[in-house]
Amino acid sequence: MAMILDAFVSIFFELLVESAKKEVDMLLGVPGEIKKLQNKLRKISNVLADAERKRINDKNVDDWLKELKDFMYDADDILDLYRIEADKCSEASSSTSSVCFPFPLLSCIRKPLVAHEIGTKIRDLNLKLENISRLRSDLNLELTSHDKQQVTSPSSRMTSSVGDIDIVGSKIEEHTQSLVDSLIKDDGRRNILVFAIVGAGGIGKTTLAQRIYNDQRIQEEFSVKKWVCVSQEFDDINLLKDISGEAQEQSRSSLEPKVESSLGGKKVFLVLDDIWTAKVWCDLLCNTLKSCAAGSRILVTTRNEQITKQMMAVHTHHVHKLSSEDSWSLLCKKVVLTGEEGEIQHLKDIGMKIVEKCDGLPLAIKMVAGVLCTKEKTRRAWNGVFESTAWSTSGLPEEIKGALYQDLPSCLKQCFIYCSLFPEDYRILKKDITALWIAEGFVKAEGSSTMEETAEEYCRELIMRNLLQPCLDDQMAFQMHDLLHCLARYLARDESSFLRKGHEAGSSNEPMKLRKSNRTEEYYTMEELRSLSRLMDLSINKLECISSSFEAKAAEIRNKSKLTTLGLSCTLDLQPTEDEMKRIEEVFEELHPPRCLEELRIWGYFGYEFPRWMAETSVELN
Repeated sequence: MAMILDAFVSIFFELLVESAKKEVDMLLGVPGEIKKLQNKLRKISNVLADAERKRINDKNVDDWLKELKDFMYDADDILDLYRIEADKCSEASSSTSSVCFPFPLLSCIRKPLVAHEIGTKIRDLNLKLENISRLRSDLNLELTSHDKQQVTSPSSRMTSSVGDIDIVGSKIEEHTQSLVDSLIKDDGRRNILVFAIVGAGGIGKTTLAQRIYNDQRIQEEFSVKKWVCVSQEFDDINLLKDISGEAQEQSRSSLEPKVESSLGGKKVFLVLDDIWTAKVWCDLLCNTLKSCAAGSRILVTTRNEQITKQMMAVHTHHVHKLSSEDSWSLLCKKVVLTGEEGEIQHLKDIGMKIVEKCDGLPLAIKMVAGVLCTKEKTRRAWNGVFESTAWSTSGLPEEIKGALYQDLPSCLKQCFIYCSLFPEDYRILKKDITALWIAEGFVKAEGSSTMEETAEEYCRELIMRNLLQPCLDDQMAFQMHDLLHCLARYLARDESSFLRKGHEAGSSNEPMKLRKSNRTEEYYTMEELRSLSRLMDLSINKLECISSSFEAKAAEIRNKSKLTTLGLSCTLDLQPTEDEMKRIEEVFEELHPPRCLEELRIWGYFGYEFPRWMAETSVELN
């Protein structure tokens, strides 16, 4: 939130250039109010860093921050009003006259009604801020004029294979081979058998399952291999889609026979990661997969052993907490990515105390290692981590107490929390999330670095701190561990919402000002795109689902005067009918891009002919 406040202050006062302040005061009818607002904001911004550190444990501080956030959003609304009115004035002056004001803000507030509205809002803001300032004095917050933490320089670090450094425990290879032996062993009891890996959250169940899944013998033994993240809020339809690869079907009744026919008679190895209920197997998949070939196997990971019994697992492997030596070994691997672990052996005594606090949980060790990566390799620095008040933070899952969220620079806190808007286990593309961070104003480029370069560095830093996990099969995408997703959602609980199948979840019961939301398992219509006239980068997927050319025309792609990049895609490997091929040609014909387009990307197009507009010289195909 410190980043949001700083951005607000800087943008607000950039609009009010020094030479125009008195004139603005006079036009708005609020003499002295802007200066008063500026002074109060500066005083409050100096205690934000300490407030964010204390908010999790101190309800009074948390309530105060909520009030301040509400104020910030009201202030942001005023900025929006400024921009809208300034844009109107700018457009009007450019179309009617060659003479315009040097500052669009001044021209818009010369309108009496606009000036009165903005002036009234500024006066109300000062009254709210006065009350917030009085409450601040009762909270004993420490002054910190600037964020002390900095994002680690990429030149100071080297990375190694994610898979290698995530190996946990001295016996993981032994356990991997033992489970692989059991999985490929002939067993005539049933065509398909269930095996299970059980353990606490963050203990390494998924890591072990990944090593089994990628084992060479597994690759050779099974003709079909599937990995599906189930998670706590799983959905029948999406789960069946993940297994079948079908994108078009939208009902369980249509998907089940497709799963059965695509896997029937084949020797299947299916991993169901992070199962929270046996219904996934007993009510959904058991009958659907019964036609798989003999020797097929299901491997599940879960925290609840009772679930494995309900699923009639023939073998259950328990993942235990790491020993002290294994904990220290994992910490070394994650702190010293260059492989020179001797660099920190002189810190082993304090390091052993730190891993003892992690209670043998690999995820907690990785979290604290991510913090130590940013510290000097000195006893003083490591002792500061050991004595951090973050270890005693209440209200969070025990397994992530090593996350030490408070240690993050404020810019990274915003980016980390923003990732909670994606569903659990969602594969987040780096190019998408960095663009969203920039659009939200979370990225502040310094020196010669561009916004994009800085956003990518934020992404690398969160991965290095083990708050994000690169996908093993795609280094341009990453996921959040479910426990860290839980942490991020907890921290965003008062200002975000999650919509699943039209039902709201993950938000508090109290009234709140919703600033960010995520709609999952829904589709945006082409009609909804019509009003988004200022889009610069647009991707439209699953175009085969559009029913007619009239629906495509409703998006008015051609009228989007700011659009520079357009992606159009159909689902790959479809087997379309003649009518579907004709329809996709008509749909694409109506997706004529504007003349300002610089890059066009098309995937999976299955029409006989490309649209006529592609031959126009004004459109360059990249």
